[in-house]
Amino acid sequence: IICRIDAYAGVPAIRITHRIFNSGAETANLTLVRLTGELDLDPERISACALADGVSMGHSPAVRLSHPNADQYTVEREEVESFEGRADGCLITGDSETWMAATLRHFWQQFPSALEATPDTLNIDLFAASKEMPAYGCRAGEAKRHEMWLTFGPGALDDTSPPSPPLQRQLLLRHRGPRLRISP
Repeated sequence: IICRIDAYAGVPAIRITHRIFNSGAETANLTLVRLTGELDLDPERISACALADGVSMGHSPAVRLSHPNADQYTVEREEVESFEGRADGCLITGDSETWMAATLRHFWQQFPSALEATPDTLNIDLFAASKEMPAYGCRAGEAKRHEMWLTFGPGALDDTSPPSPPLQRQLLLRHRGPRLRISP
């Protein structure tokens, strides 16, 4: 496993790239690779998920956005809601003073994967096992690469002012690859 962490001056974000390569086993069955960060936020915080058709807000300290397959995703708070389509892979949690966001580039293509906020942690789950897919079978010679971002910011996150369109764009732009410009 190769892991690289990038921090940029003046940017309140950390970029983590992870690469796993199966160089020997015929098939390596992976059930979970988890990046966990501790949260020091008010337990009565707000969480938001970027869904295929907008943003889902909730007053729950625990939320999980998962993509068990390519065409369906789930949002778990007190209950599990399943949706057809493809989620963007962004989860934001915050209180009256600060917020923190986790994004996973190519979220639905990297299934099974999940983003989760618990009362104490913010988790990014790669190869997230589910009933539908109990393990990801990484074939011999196969490599998987993931790009994750943790972004931080001051200010309130509440249900009367969901993440602003500029913030949503800023977070989702992290999912796009570099743009090349060819001079005339």
